[in-house]
Amino acid sequence: MEKILFYDTETTGLLPTSDRQTERLELYPWLLQISAILYTENGNELRHINYYVERGGIKINNSNIHGITPELLEKKGKSIGHVLNRFKEICSEADLIVCHNYVFDSTVIRTELKRNKIPDFLSVKPSFCTMTECSRLSRGVGLQNLHFDVFGKRFDNHHNSLYDTRATADCFFEMIKKGWLEKKNGTYHFNKQADTFESKPEFNLDRHNDKFYNAFSVINESRKNIFLTGKAGTGKTTFLKYLRRKTSKTSITLAFTGAAAINAGGQTINSFFQLDYRPFLPDDPFLSKEKIYSTLKYTTNKREILNKLEVIIIDEVSMVKADTIDAIDKILRVYRKRETQPFGGVQMIFIGDLFQLPPITGAEWSVVSEFYDSSYFFDAKIIHKLIENNNLVCMELEKVYRQTDVEFIDILNRIRIGNHTIDDLNRLNQNRIDAGNLNNLLFENYIVLTTTNAKVNAINHKKLSEIDSPEVIFTGLPEGVFPEDLKIAPQQLKLKVGAQVMLLKNTGRNYNGKIGKIVTIQDLYIEVLFEGEKTPMPVDMVMWENIKYTYNKEKYIIDQEVIGTYIQFPLKLAWAITVHKSQGLTFDKAILDIAESFSVGQVYVALSRCTSLSNLKLIGGLSNEVIQIDPTVVTFSKIRTPDNKITIYLNEGKTDKLYSTFKSLMFDQRIDEVFNLLQNAVYFQNDIFSSIFMYSLQEYIDKHRNYQQSIINLCKTENEATDEDKRHNIWVDKQSLLKNDFNKLAGAILPLSEKLKSIAEGMKILRKEDLIFSLVKPKINRNLDLCIDAYNDKQKEYDEVEKELEALKNKWFN
Repeated sequence: MEKILFYDTETTGLLPTSDRQTERLELYPWLLQISAILYTENGNELRHINYYVERGGIKINNSNIHGITPELLEKKGKSIGHVLNRFKEICSEADLIVCHNYVFDSTVIRTELKRNKIPDFLSVKPSFCTMTECSRLSRGVGLQNLHFDVFGKRFDNHHNSLYDTRATADCFFEMIKKGWLEKKNGTYHFNKQADTFESKPEFNLDRHNDKFYNAFSVINESRKNIFLTGKAGTGKTTFLKYLRRKTSKTSITLAFTGAAAINAGGQTINSFFQLDYRPFLPDDPFLSKEKIYSTLKYTTNKREILNKLEVIIIDEVSMVKADTIDAIDKILRVYRKRETQPFGGVQMIFIGDLFQLPPITGAEWSVVSEFYDSSYFFDAKIIHKLIENNNLVCMELEKVYRQTDVEFIDILNRIRIGNHTIDDLNRLNQNRIDAGNLNNLLFENYIVLTTTNAKVNAINHKKLSEIDSPEVIFTGLPEGVFPEDLKIAPQQLKLKVGAQVMLLKNTGRNYNGKIGKIVTIQDLYIEVLFEGEKTPMPVDMVMWENIKYTYNKEKYIIDQEVIGTYIQFPLKLAWAITVHKSQGLTFDKAILDIAESFSVGQVYVALSRCTSLSNLKLIGGLSNEVIQIDPTVVTFSKIRTPDNKITIYLNEGKTDKLYSTFKSLMFDQRIDEVFNLLQNAVYFQNDIFSSIFMYSLQEYIDKHRNYQQSIINLCKTENEATDEDKRHNIWVDKQSLLKNDFNKLAGAILPLSEKLKSIAEGMKILRKEDLIFSLVKPKINRNLDLCIDAYNDKQKEYDEVEKELEALKNKWFN
C-alpha cells in the first residue's frame, strides 16, 4: 500500500526574489521547525516527527507569526544535522510527498542540505502541492483558505508546523472523499468537474430578473448568436460567471485585454487565435483559404479545439475592433471546414456595454478604416450579415444593482446615451470640490478616478511618501508563462501601515474594488480595515492563473490547461486609479478628476463606478464638452430583439433538441421513448409533416431496408453454398486453373534451372582460379584484377536470374 508523507516548515522569513540574491545561500531563510507525518493512502497515521532546530545567534524577526523565539530553540532545539537525518529517514519510507506550498518548503530543505553538504534526497520523490494544484478551489493560497473551503471553518494554531501538517493532511484526504482529488496513472489531480464550492453560486441571483434568465435560455436552448448588453452595474459579469458555470455546451471565454481575460477566466483573443496586433483587411490575403494554413500554423490540438467548439464568449466586446471579428469569422469557417456558415457554425456570445470604453485605434486603423463604417465590433461585415438574416439576438439587462438612488440612476442613463440635460449637469456639479480639498477627502477612504497614468502615479507616490512608517516591498512570484499585462497586482508591491489600498479579487464578503487602510503587515498576511467594517480583515496572498484551452482526447472535451501562475497579495495602492482600469469596479466613495476627459464613454464609465450621488465628488466640475458619445453606438443600441421573437427562438431551440434526440432514439431502436419524446416535440412545434422530419424518417426506413436486403443476400449466398453439385463444379474449375498455372510455371523453371547450372559451373571455375591467384598473387596482380571484374559481372548475372526465380516462386505459391 502506498505511503504518503506530509510535512511543513517554519522559517526565519521568505525566499529571496531577485536573480542576484538567489545565488547566495546566506540570504535564504533558516529552518526553525519541521514536522512530518507518514500516512497510508487510506489516511491512517503511521508515525510522525516534530523538531525545533537550535540556531545559536541567528536573528528571528518573525516570532510574532509562528511564536518561535531564540529561548524556545535553545531549550527544545536539536542540531540541524540530527533533524535532517531524522527527516531523511521518514522520507525514505514515503512513496509521495505532499506540502501546502511545496516550492517554498522544499527549497528551504534543499538549502539546508546544501549548507550542511548533505546529498539532496528530496528531489527524487514524487510530490503534490495542495496550494498550486487546488488553486481553483481555494480563494486564496493560504492553508487557512483551503481548510475553510474544504471544512467550512478555520483551524487553530496556524503557523505551528505540526498543526499545519495535520491540517494539510486533513484537507488532502477529505478532498479525496469528496471527489475533488482523483488519482490517475499513479498521480493525484484536482478534479475540475467535481462539486466544489465553484459549482455553487458565489453571489445571490435575482430570481425575478427575467431578462437574465431569458438570455441564458436563448444561449443554452438555441443556436442563435447573442449580443448581451446592459448599463453599468446591471450584472453582466455575474451573467458571464453564471453562463460559464451552467451551460451544457462546450465553450471558451475570450477578451481583448489581458486583465479582462484573467478576470473572465479565459484567454485573450490574440493569444487564442495566434493573431498579430495588426489590422486585417476584409479579404485579407493572409487569411485566404490558400494561405491561412501557413499564416496560422495551428497545432493538431488547437485544430481539435476549434472543431469541438460549440460556443465562443467574447467579454468586454466594446473594446474589440470590427476587423478582428471578421478575422475570427474567416478562421473558424476555414478550419472547421464550414465555409458557408457564419463563424464556421460556432455560436457567438458578445457581452459588453458599447457606451463604455471603445476600441483602441492607432494609426494602423487608417489602413482598413475605408472598409468599415466604424471600428466597433457591430460594423464587422459578418455582424451586418447576421443582423440582415435575423441571426443576432440583441438583449439588454435592465435592472441596475450598483446604484439604488433613482435620481442618480436616471442621470447616468441619460448621460450614457447623450440625452443629459443642463439640470443633470447642474445636479452633478453641486458635488464639485476644489483641488485643495483633495487631501482631506483621501483620509476618508475616497479614491481619485483620473484620466492618465501620470496623475495616478503622482498621487499614489505622494500619499505613500507622507506616511511615517517603514516601506515594505512584496515581490510577486510568477511561474511558467505569465506576461506583464496579465499581472493584476504589481510585481513590486510597495506598502506601508496606513496606506490606502484596493482589493483586486473577491474574497469572502469583500469585493473586487473595495477600499481600505492597512493596519498590519506581516510576511504571510496583511490586515486591512475596509470601508464599512468594524474590525480589520486578513488578506492572504492569492494565485492568478494564465490558462490556455486544450483538447482532452480521452474525455472528448475542451479543458483549461494552466500554463502560468502569479502569486501576490491582491492589493494595490488606491488613492488614485485611471478611469480605464476602473472598468468593472465599484466604489462607495470616489473623487472624479474628469474635467479633461478625452475619450468616448470615459465620463460615463467614471460616473457609473460610484454607488451613490452623495459620496461622489468632482474636481473642476463637469461640462457638456467632455461628455463624448459616438452616434453610431446610439444607432446600434436601438436594435433590440422583441420578447415575442425571443419566445419563438426558445421554442425553436427546444424543438430542434427534441427532434434531434428523436432521430437518435429511432436509430437506437428505443421505440417506447421515441413516441413519448415526439409528443413533447409536437407540443412546442409540429414538424412531423416538414421536409426535414420526413427526410429523417425516410433515412431511418432506408437504413432498415438496406439492412434487410443485406440479410436476404447473405441467406442466398449460404443457400447457394449448400448446393453440393455447384460447389463441386467450382472446385473442379479451380483445380483446372491451378493445373494450367503449374504447367506454365514448370515450363519457365526448366530453362532457368539449366541457366543456373551453367552459372554454378562457372562459379566453380572462378573459385578455383581465385585459389590459384591467391597462391601466385605477387606475380599476377593485373590478371587478378581482370578476373575480379569478370567475377562481378557474372555475379550480377546470377543475381538477376535469382530474382527471376524468386518471382516465379512467388507466383507459384500465391
